[in-house]
Amino acid sequence: VTTVIPKPCTRADLIKQVIWTVQQEHAPTDQPAIERKIRKAIAAKDWNAVETLSSKFLANPAISSGAKDLIQAEVSYGRGKFEDARGFALSSFKNAGDSIFVLNLLGKIMMQLNEPATALKCFQKAQDLAPQNLERLCQIAEIQADLEDHEKSLATQAEVENLDPTSEKLKETKAKIALKSGDEEGAKSIMGSIRAVENVVSYMNNLAVAMARCGQIAEGIEQYRKTIRSLPVDRLDLIAVVEYNLALAFLRSNDFKQALAHLERATSNPNSKIQKKALSLIRRLHSAEAQGIVFSLQTDKETLPLQNTESANKNEVVYNSGGSEKSRVLDDLAAVVENRPGENCCVSIYHATRQPPSVSSMLEGNLKFVSESTIHKVVLAVGDKI
Repeated sequence: VTTVIPKPCTRADLIKQVIWTVQQEHAPTDQPAIERKIRKAIAAKDWNAVETLSSKFLANPAISSGAKDLIQAEVSYGRGKFEDARGFALSSFKNAGDSIFVLNLLGKIMMQLNEPATALKCFQKAQDLAPQNLERLCQIAEIQADLEDHEKSLATQAEVENLDPTSEKLKETKAKIALKSGDEEGAKSIMGSIRAVENVVSYMNNLAVAMARCGQIAEGIEQYRKTIRSLPVDRLDLIAVVEYNLALAFLRSNDFKQALAHLERATSNPNSKIQKKALSLIRRLHSAEAQGIVFSLQTDKETLPLQNTESANKNEVVYNSGGSEKSRVLDDLAAVVENRPGENCCVSIYHATRQPPSVSSMLEGNLKFVSESTIHKVVLAVGDKI
């Protein structure tokens, strides 16, 4: 939604809003318009446009710090800098309060940092604010399955089914859960009925990358293999994409023999783009072997197909700091996201119309915190209405 026009509206009002919207699309000055442009540039991975628009956005003194932190979190997330994204998102949450958008982003960030339990807390809090969001319910069901809380996962899936029995998102969720649980036949059966199988493949690919980033190389490779075995046999294009990504995983673990085998399989696919990339990588491998030099991936230039913004620039290792630092970060996040009864209060600050001598003498020294009943008596002595 770019703008809202109250009804009934006149023709002049409508034209005015249309002109304003078009102007903001071409040369945005309004905060929501600039935010939309930045998000479109992030989705298109147009980092030059992102930098230009972000600089303009961050330099605007009229825009709140919470909104600026959120944009920086989105940019960092798009670039695959998930620890930076978490820091900005957490700061935005503290500055702007409960925001469904920030909570969703925090949940996705924590999934990339392989912290499903914390991600679940973020998604559940967002769901409390907007309880009928089907996509988020599906994400919650997936995480519940990851945490082996299968009863809750099935209940959440049933909730989605009640809201939309024909939901494609729910089918994708069931396929992902089946894949991760090792039910390859079940996953293959579900994926045969999904219109956008690419979404499941992209998700499983991102999951394998996240595993590798956290040092779980073997688990990531097995995830790729599960995906290949579960894909419909007629989707040679998708199978080739996963074969290519699996080859990259073997290259990162220095298993060149396995990498070559999977690259050869990727070349048999009719998709010329994948075939070209695979053949190029095979030539580079053979050239390095012939020259007796150590082969290394050009990590800044290698592009993994079928990856969305969640997995750009992928060879980073998260949580380089020690375990205690990681624990502190998670505790800080949990303290902000989990608001339990009794942990927060409202504070009213006001000026008294008159100040009795007893209050004046009390304020001359250091304030002492005493029991609630005593504080109540002091308030009564001031004589103001509360």
